[in-house]
Amino acid sequence: MSTPSVLISGASVAGPMLAHWLAEAGWSTTVVERYDGLRDAGHNIDVRGAAREVLRRTGIEDDVLAAGTGEEGLRFEDGDGAEVASFPAGPGDVGGPTAEAEILRGELARILYERSVERTEYVFGDEITGLESHDDRVDVTFRRGPGRSFDVVVVAEGLTSRTRALVMPDARVHDLGLYTAYLTIPRRPDDDRWWRWYNAPGGRTLGLRPDNVGPRARC
Repeated sequence: MSTPSVLISGASVAGPMLAHWLAEAGWSTTVVERYDGLRDAGHNIDVRGAAREVLRRTGIEDDVLAAGTGEEGLRFEDGDGAEVASFPAGPGDVGGPTAEAEILRGELARILYERSVERTEYVFGDEITGLESHDDRVDVTFRRGPGRSFDVVVVAEGLTSRTRALVMPDARVHDLGLYTAYLTIPRRPDDDRWWRWYNAPGGRTLGLRPDNVGPRARC
């Protein structure tokens, strides 16, 4: 039997993780990413429970812990910055508002890429523009590269995926009226390693969280 092949669109977290495990199972794996390289943007991800077990089985648990944000816990503050309540980080993989494995999305994506790249073809700076499904293959056209065929195509992209729209053109994202903005600002000398949370009037909240990479972290 020939080696089964898969094209995965998206080199964030789900794409490289799937590529790793399909390569483990003997598949020929290719990941296409429309950006020119890995994106280091994104906010915190806390890895708990079943997800922590996935890290162990993938062999990257120690790498994720070493690349953690260093967040020591969650502290609620009032409008003057005085502490109202505090909750230290959990010592294991389930407890506390801050997980033991607390990592920036970009750092997790980098670790998964490094874990999978030896057995996966990565194509950066390109994207899928057409999909034609047949009984035995999927023919794929790309914006830049030549067309290719794969046994399976997986879309591992975000809510506004362009590729998913090729398969499900009627799918829509429904706005629930909740908006969140993530920004990166320089640290001050009096900043600590706690996640500081303030509940403002009018249903608004403000959070300030530490990270381990500094100005290069883009949200």
